[in-house]
Amino acid sequence: MINYLLALLLSWLIVHSILDRLFKKNRIEFIFDRKVLDQKLQKFTQLECVKNLSYSPYFLAFNEHYQCIVYLFYECFMKIFWPVSFDREKILLEDGGQIAIDWCKDQWGGRPEKNDPRPILICVVGLGGGNNNCYTTSLFKPAQRLRFKVCVLIFRGAAGLELLTPRLYNAYSWEDLQQGFDYVKRNYVGERKKLIAYGVSLGGVVLQNYLIEAKSVSLDAAIMYGTPMQPDLSVGPFCQRGYGVYNYVFGYFLNRLAQSSLALVRSKMDPQEFAYYSRALKENCSLSHFDQHVTARMGGFKDRAEYYRACSATGRLHRIRTPTFMLKAKDDFTFDARSVPIDEIK
Repeated sequence: MINYLLALLLSWLIVHSILDRLFKKNRIEFIFDRKVLDQKLQKFTQLECVKNLSYSPYFLAFNEHYQCIVYLFYECFMKIFWPVSFDREKILLEDGGQIAIDWCKDQWGGRPEKNDPRPILICVVGLGGGNNNCYTTSLFKPAQRLRFKVCVLIFRGAAGLELLTPRLYNAYSWEDLQQGFDYVKRNYVGERKKLIAYGVSLGGVVLQNYLIEAKSVSLDAAIMYGTPMQPDLSVGPFCQRGYGVYNYVFGYFLNRLAQSSLALVRSKMDPQEFAYYSRALKENCSLSHFDQHVTARMGGFKDRAEYYRACSATGRLHRIRTPTFMLKAKDDFTFDARSVPIDEIK
């Protein structure tokens, strides 16, 4: 019986791969302002390996829910058998909080020497805030082959970093990002070195807001991958996908993180404020509830609608002066394709 099932599975994979090659013809589509297209970008868009880029093998991602499950197993496998080592450098912020830079250890060690000539790629991660997610670690090897020094910026209270003040990270925490980038540039980037940021998902939104709001940008270039550029149009549909499963899975993770982190700074909080957050975290563990009662309130916003609008790129993209490359899948289930301001990008 097992042999028949294995043969059936193998046949299905073969047929699916053939159909994939025959009919899956989606290719990358470039959207940019052709009036300001510089020579380097023009050469990049004309490369055959870029123009013909498509996901393969498609049978690992033909459905967003299936892709999510495959990704979880793959990430667990990679973390167990090919773990990445880091050298953590903590940075004290102006308000008394702290973030960190996790330097990926390579053949030359962790944090670089000041005279290290290599350019630096600093990764800004998504909602989970971890330093070893596959969507970032998969970029480490190619970047290192190109002689980049790679690091990950760790948000307040994320990835085991102790929370020092009663404030968690959110999509509008661009000032934390600014202090982190300025620190790296001041201490490790010389005149001939480049500093490039790579933001994913929520990290991409924070990076987007930094590029828009900061008066002085420390970066030479930026990359944003899978970024919901308009959360006011994206988060609602995302929370409804999969019968609300993702809404509660992501919310449960943030709920646990907030409970453990806020317990560390209880003595620094107003008792009524701490009681409010404790009650809100016990009432509901959905992402939408968390953003309404914790993220928005702690970030100084009236409600989550105001918070999402503040993070939206709509009407503000023209303020980005740093060369920025954004990569998105049109069927990415974490955001609605209609939320990409294509006309404004053009």
